[in-house]
Amino acid sequence: MIVIISEQVVENEIETMRQLLQHDILLHIRRPFISPSEFESFTKELGTEYLDRLVVHQQHALAVKVGISRLHFNSSDRKNGLHLKYQETSTCSTSTHSIAEFNSLGAYWSYAFLSPIYPSISKQGYGLGNAVLKDLPQRTNHSCKLIALGGIHKDIIQEALDAGADDVAMLGSIWQAKDPVSYLESCLSKVEL
Repeated sequence: MIVIISEQVVENEIETMRQLLQHDILLHIRRPFISPSEFESFTKELGTEYLDRLVVHQQHALAVKVGISRLHFNSSDRKNGLHLKYQETSTCSTSTHSIAEFNSLGAYWSYAFLSPIYPSISKQGYGLGNAVLKDLPQRTNHSCKLIALGGIHKDIIQEALDAGADDVAMLGSIWQAKDPVSYLESCLSKVEL
């Protein structure tokens, strides 16, 4: 399971992230406007014990420098080839927004988000008319894991997996929960292994 951090700083987020990372998850660090110095402070505060389970969306060169080997590239960065200098030494993931885009990915991508699977929880209105759950049977790319993103909450995780997703990623349902850690635990308990 994957958890994506909120774009905005949330109360007690470092401690919450540490508690989330005590479970079998990857944590995506997505802060579009983070500066290099803020990124360094953020990763130092989080600690080095979880570096192998952090995935960074921005500040890729700095992430590699501090020992993070998992890098995520949005579709625009991927189309511009920003991943090329990292694909041999880092585990790379990307984002897609249609099954055709997902199917076109090369084998060097470890996994890719496909969104919006359902209407988004964190981005109000996103995915209302273009959810892609119905398109999962058209998947032809099996060299890259398909991660369902968008509107994922504990009551529909298994539905997304049964429809053909290899795993799920959550943002809004985790960070809007009163207790994100307990919510994650309830999500993990719902998944049929």
